[in-house]
Amino acid sequence: MARPGTLLGTLTPRAFLARHWQRDALLVRDAVPRFEGFATLPELARLAGRDDVESRLVVRTGARYELLQGPFRRADFRALPPRNWTLLVQGLNLHSDDADRLLRAFAFVPYARMDDVMVSYAAPGGGVGPHFDSYDVFLLQGFGRRRWRYGRQADLSLREGLPVKILRRFTPSSDAVLSPGDMLYLPPSYAHDGVALDPCTTYSIGFRAATHTEMAQSFLDYLRDRLDVPGRYEDPGLRPSRSPLCPSPSTRLGCRSSDRSPRQHGRQRRSQSGLGTRDPASAKPVITACERIYRLAESFGRRQRDAIEAEGSQR
Repeated sequence: MARPGTLLGTLTPRAFLARHWQRDALLVRDAVPRFEGFATLPELARLAGRDDVESRLVVRTGARYELLQGPFRRADFRALPPRNWTLLVQGLNLHSDDADRLLRAFAFVPYARMDDVMVSYAAPGGGVGPHFDSYDVFLLQGFGRRRWRYGRQADLSLREGLPVKILRRFTPSSDAVLSPGDMLYLPPSYAHDGVALDPCTTYSIGFRAATHTEMAQSFLDYLRDRLDVPGRYEDPGLRPSRSPLCPSPSTRLGCRSSDRSPRQHGRQRRSQSGLGTRDPASAKPVITACERIYRLAESFGRRQRDAIEAEGSQR
């Protein structure tokens, strides 16, 4: 594994995170000295033949790409051409102690962001085409050589009618050949294309980046599993409502007619319902458990927006 001070070249983890993480690419020569990888094609083929391992084959014929999903049989590999194909095996760290140690070498990033180690074996000319990822990735070269062209570009539109996501236009700003032990870091949405010059392996250490919707869903799941709010909704003295959209014309929900928009209903609920009703005796707001939940979710969303704006101002 990498010696201290070599994985990120001359940069400390703090300097790397400040200068490059989610900002700019970084090429490190000899990041892991004498690294040749720890997976051969027969070993990867055995993994790709298992039902519990995610694997894919990408075969290129001219400008056409064919995507095959595993598990694969030995006959599938014997039928492959001598050039222009790539085998991808996900989650190698779940089946190899060496791959797990490799993943943990990047522990300067929180475990919550770590995804897996994917390995690709490519015959000469093999690659998956110019594309971009929605996550951070370190591309560590095993045996053999691979040429990487990469760069940030505004146009991320994709070619139609292909089984793989290939950029319609690709205008790289950098070009480098990686030898064993070299490593390339790429932030999300960085366009890149890797083509094998020899039979080679590349180890992709990926870091998940959840969408805001996924984060909100996980937060709500967290609340659902851990929240315990005593009591039950009550509405004594309920009078017939003018519309089933409104609980009652006499409630403090402010719902007086059925022609309000959902947004108006939500605004009235937040301002006049049990989320913040007033106690007539004290004339002070009564902050209920529901109000606390709403305020917590609102604070969570506000922090996310502030973080995005802060990141944008640094670019």
